[in-house]
Amino acid sequence: MAQVEIRERRGAHRIQVNLPARYRSEGTTLVGWVANVSRNGMFLRSQYVDERGAEVEVSFALPGDREPIAMIGTVVRVQESSLCPGMAIRFVEIPELARRRLGEFMSRRNRTLANR
Repeated sequence: MAQVEIRERRGAHRIQVNLPARYRSEGTTLVGWVANVSRNGMFLRSQYVDERGAEVEVSFALPGDREPIAMIGTVVRVQESSLCPGMAIRFVEIPELARRRLGEFMSRRNRTLANR
């Protein structure tokens, strides 16, 4: 029997979260929920989904932070299922402070999960 290699298309480890987020594109502004986040992107749960390829700005506060981080991204996948509708967004522009705060959060969360 031939082995089939399954390749992960994501380039970075994802962290499961449940954080409110603001989403803005040329066509809409909405509030959704970040379901998972990585250094390269996120999945935003939302009843409304934008078009694949839309350039967007997303902002959300990481746990323990008062100020939200904001990034520019592109919608790379749209999921219209009734169970978990939303959009996968790849970050294309991340300010240095936001990159650092996201990296610190990911490191803390990974250490916490490793100690369980």
